[in-house]
Amino acid sequence: MKKKVIFASILALSLSLCACSSNKTGNVDELTNTGTDLLELNGIDDFEDYDEGYDEIVHDEPFYPSSFDGFTYESTLVKLGNYEGLRYALPETYTASEEEIEEEVASLLSTYEMTEKNDEAAQYIGYEDLKDMYEQIRFDIESGINSENYASAASDLFNALMASSEFNILDSDIESVYKEQIASYEEMATFFGVTFEELVNDYFEMTLEDLEKEVKNDAVTSIKTTLLVNGVVKEAGIDMKAVWDEKCAELLAEYGYDDAWEFVDLYEDERYLISEVKYKLVADFLMEKGVNSLK
Repeated sequence: MKKKVIFASILALSLSLCACSSNKTGNVDELTNTGTDLLELNGIDDFEDYDEGYDEIVHDEPFYPSSFDGFTYESTLVKLGNYEGLRYALPETYTASEEEIEEEVASLLSTYEMTEKNDEAAQYIGYEDLKDMYEQIRFDIESGINSENYASAASDLFNALMASSEFNILDSDIESVYKEQIASYEEMATFFGVTFEELVNDYFEMTLEDLEKEVKNDAVTSIKTTLLVNGVVKEAGIDMKAVWDEKCAELLAEYGYDDAWEFVDLYEDERYLISEVKYKLVADFLMEKGVNSLK
């Protein structure tokens, strides 16, 4: 059994179940924490050490999808809601207060056990000087909050469109997604040396019945999300070939991947990347429609 597969299954909950980052459940973070706890049981300090011992796959050509389908289902989108009618007012651009910045500076200096606040301390941490440290911390605070506000708005718009759309979700698709996710959990349990029931009860802190209910509910959301994304792409006449390079690069930068192959090799399935890029494309499209309509 390859560690990489188990590692990917820990990180992929939001991709395989919720399909889009906007629809993550509260248990996603709990699962990540659970993964950390289970790794420690096997003498692995953190996720960065988790996949050590495996040679990086070398690819001669840049990644390009074999198709833009992503995940496909027999379920159907019966009626697409009116995305032209969506409206959203973004909060004003966030400006960090001096107090916030000072707190972050103090916390960072403390982390590195720096007793002085000067250029030497800033350079030791990795900044050019103290001024650069303050500027970067301000940027990180403001860009982080503004990005969160944007993601929240995009999620609200997408969910509003989903609520106004109609779907025909087949039990066979729900069962397929459910079985796939349960299988990944069983692999995790085997690798970490616990039973499946122990994984669910002791680490997820759920009953088997609760897990089944949550996974199936998330499967429905995942299927609806995929159908809705594909529906918007088709209805709006979005040319995936024309926008792929730009949107894929944006997504990889947000997630911290060096290139697309790194993402695809981790999950061993290009559909995860394709689905995430398509969701980002549609989310940005809806934001342009919804926010600009108020200007």
